[in-house]
Amino acid sequence: MADQLTAARNGCLIIALALGGAWAFVSCKAPTQDAGNLETVSAKPSQFRHPFGLKPVPSSWDGLTPEVNAYFKQTLNDYDSLKIVSTYEVTETKEGWAQRVTYRAKNALGAYIIKDSQFIIVNGVVTNEYDLD
Repeated sequence: MADQLTAARNGCLIIALALGGAWAFVSCKAPTQDAGNLETVSAKPSQFRHPFGLKPVPSSWDGLTPEVNAYFKQTLNDYDSLKIVSTYEVTETKEGWAQRVTYRAKNALGAYIIKDSQFIIVNGVVTNEYDLD
């Protein structure tokens, strides 16, 4: 019985939960110098994430990921003129998560232009835009 209690004290509890991505929580109890005093060591969920961060989730309204939308707000001359023509599924590439978007927006002269671009997303930020025209 004492051996089982010692094994339970030294064991680890691993709980995995999948909600759109892989999350894991690990809680281990490691004995310190005093066997009666146990110290809990916990691993953060961020340690188990994908190298590019969590996969971006497109909006059900227009299909745009929040990361690409934030990028548009920072870079377009007239964000209010933005019209999404089409969006594509978020995929994984060698550089990060990628979303292809075809859109119309006003340029610096006020004329509407149409662009087909692929946006690379790493850790919740657009790091690169490739013009596919």
